[in-house]
Amino acid sequence: MTVRGVTAPYASVTVDGRDVTVAADGAFSSAVELPPWPTVVTVVATDPLGNESVLSVSGVGFVDYRGLPWAWIAGALVVVAAAIMYVRAPRPARVARRPDDDAALEELDPD
Repeated sequence: MTVRGVTAPYASVTVDGRDVTVAADGAFSSAVELPPWPTVVTVVATDPLGNESVLSVSGVGFVDYRGLPWAWIAGALVVVAAAIMYVRAPRPARVARRPDDDAALEELDPD
């Protein structure tokens, strides 16, 4: 994630504890590596008198999963699982019967 901003040209800026170079017009930019879960990055601007301005920015590395269409994803996964279960379900085998055989169930061996 890239953190960009503008401050007073005479202020010093730290992004997540690391010093950042401030341009003559007060613009600054810093790249921050983020893990794949929500993480807070703190930006601190300090003037020569010691006054501080703190801003917290939240970001997620790689893909921000919070904005994904989870209802559609869950629905698609349910359809895929149902299709797999349907294809893999055992089917009863057809048994060849004689014309004079009127039995509807399989014969069971007595105990």
